[in-house]
Amino acid sequence: MMRVYKGIVCEKKIKYSVFITKEGEFLRGTPLGTNPEIGEEAHFHLFETTTQRRKWFKPSILGPVLVAAMLFIFVVVSFIPNPEKALAFVQLNGRSAVELGVNKNGLVVTLRTLTETPIEFEDWEGHPFDFVLEKAIKQMSPVSKQLAITTVYESKKHSVDMREMIENAVEEINNEHKEKVLLIKESTVEERNEANKQNTSIQKLKHKEHQINTERIKLDTYIKNTTNNNPKDNNKDNYTPSKEKNENRNETNEKTKEQEQQLKEQAKMKEQLEKQKEKQTKEQEKQQENLIKAKEKAEKEKEKEREKEREKVEKEQKNEQKKQEEKQKEKEKQKEKEKEKEEKHQDQDDQGEDD
Repeated sequence: MMRVYKGIVCEKKIKYSVFITKEGEFLRGTPLGTNPEIGEEAHFHLFETTTQRRKWFKPSILGPVLVAAMLFIFVVVSFIPNPEKALAFVQLNGRSAVELGVNKNGLVVTLRTLTETPIEFEDWEGHPFDFVLEKAIKQMSPVSKQLAITTVYESKKHSVDMREMIENAVEEINNEHKEKVLLIKESTVEERNEANKQNTSIQKLKHKEHQINTERIKLDTYIKNTTNNNPKDNNKDNYTPSKEKNENRNETNEKTKEQEQQLKEQAKMKEQLEKQKEKQTKEQEKQQENLIKAKEKAEKEKEKEREKEREKVEKEQKNEQKKQEEKQKEKEKQKEKEKEKEEKHQDQDDQGEDD
């Protein structure tokens, strides 16, 4: 079995490519799988025996030269645009969430689910964005009428073209599927990175932050109202000793902590209820899909029965037609026999008259 090497492509020839390994060796080889470009790392087999070449390139005096060559290659490659790199990310949020990565040619090059339960998509890689988007919408929201779309653009240089392409695709799908409402919003790379850290989508991250801010405002309002309604604080002429003031402050702090704890528990219960509601909704969608499948199956069975009934009727009609034809033939034969008898009697009568 041939040994498999790994290295970075330095030069490409017709029959082979030149690779540099992490040990600093320059080897001629044939890449495995796809044809890598200059600067890409790939696995390869040796094209020919290169023992003498490896020994020639190994002296320590050439170490700095090799390092400089590798740095030069990486710098050059960094300026070469990678056609497989996603320049825009489109996140779909419905009952579930998924993200599509789109390259400069409008093809989907990455796809990942943003929920705990993974979503399986078939036949998506390398297809046009509008084709994959329509498939994703049909699979993600067969029951839901509303779907949120969040876009993120990696580069300002290509954002105008990418935005136009994505918005045109969404508008086209909106026109074809008027029963669904597609809400498109734009976000930033920083918000996407923060959402990735928390293993969620951008929309769910914003929704969570909005809830936290709302609860914080409620808490601040409660503390402010509690302080303003305290008669000891409002009555400037009625001063209390410092010890009593400290006790009042401690009591207020304890109440505030209790309120914060209650708000946290309420937020936790609300989150649990939302998860339970989401679970029930998924079960309802699954039941709906099962009902649709059952209806389709029953319809197919009815169609089979109707087809059998039609075949039976056609068969009976053919048999009846065949019987009619046989009767007609029998009548014709009877007529021929009678005609022969009459002709025979006529011949006998003619012969008698001659005698």
